[in-house]
Amino acid sequence: MLGMTYNVHMLLEVSLRNPVIALLSIVLAITLPGGIDNL
Repeated sequence: MLGMTYNVHMLLEVSLRNPVIALLSIVLAITLPGGIDNL
């Protein structure tokens, strides 16, 4: 749980500095677990 929260926090910090990484991570989060069906 703590590790997950830490990873999310680090991802948020990187996303603030690099919006492209934020967009890519959102796209991956949507497409990876359920595939294209989620879209």
